[in-house]
Order: sequence, then structure tokens, then C-alpha cells
Amino acid sequence: MKKRIVFFDMDNVLVDFESALYADRIKEQVPKYESIVNGVKKTNYDDIPEIFSYSKPVEGAVEAVKTISQKYEVYIVSNASWDNPIAWSQKLEWVKKYFDSDNVNGTFYKRLVLAQDRDVTTITDSYLVEGKPYHNASHKSGSNVIYLNKTNGDFRDWSSVVNHLMQQAV
Repeated sequence: MKKRIVFFDMDNVLVDFESALYADRIKEQVPKYESIVNGVKKTNYDDIPEIFSYSKPVEGAVEAVKTISQKYEVYIVSNASWDNPIAWSQKLEWVKKYFDSDNVNGTFYKRLVLAQDRDVTTITDSYLVEGKPYHNASHKSGSNVIYLNKTNGDFRDWSSVVNHLMQQAV
């Protein structure tokens, strides 16, 4: 029997952008990528060159993916900024660094899908673990979206996501 699929977003689901902000090289660049949108300051972190080189995993993410991969076929799906072309290769290197060091699912970096939208995740009866509703609302029918958000999501930490998915596993 074929395993069901779980897709994981990278940005603020697997990758903790805030961890990179302690690096002097990143700190000095942040103001260039800040803007005010509807009166709220927003930072386009994924536009900052080298941010992935300095970013650590979200707490519990690596272990959670390893656990989930025991029952599911797992992939990472992410959008890389068109304004930061090195982000594409840095995302690949980040996955190799944090997931392939323990050989999760063999060569896990080959399970990285870089796509402009999330249409690829609409495989029937799959899951998508996302940090917030995606900006172009491309979650069409098919995938079950799990919002992992520590402040206002149904799933506020990785242990709740792991528990939910392991209960759903066939």
C-alpha cells in the first residue's frame, strides 16, 4: 500500500527566519527589506541574501519530519523569492544540512519542490503543513491544510502536528 503524502512549507514552518537575525551580516541588511503595509511593518525575510545560510530549523521541526516520514511519504514545498535568486540554491543547501545529515528518507534534498504556487500540493488525500494561508490562495481541493502557527493556529507546535498526523496514518 502506498503511503499518503505530507508536504511541508519551509518558511516559518521548517525554517526559523528569526534565528538568522542574530547574525551581524543579516542584521545590517534587514532595514533594506522592511516596508509598511496597511500601517504594519513587514519584513520580506526571504528577499535577504544569505538568510537561509544563517537560519536554524524551527524548534522540533527536524524531529517531527523524521517521525512523520515513518508513516508518510514526505516532501518540502517552497516558493523562492524572484528578487533573491540565490535563495533557490540556499534552500537546497539548507535541506541538505538539516535533513540529509541523518539521511532522512535517503536523499531528502531530492524531495524539495520549488514552486511559485501550492497547486502541486493538491494531490487527493495529501496534507500540507503551512504556517499561514498562502498569499495566492492556491490550496484547492485535494490537500488537507494544517496550519502550524504558535500564536493563532489550530496546531501551535510540532508535537500537536505529529500527534494529529500519526493518528490519521493508515
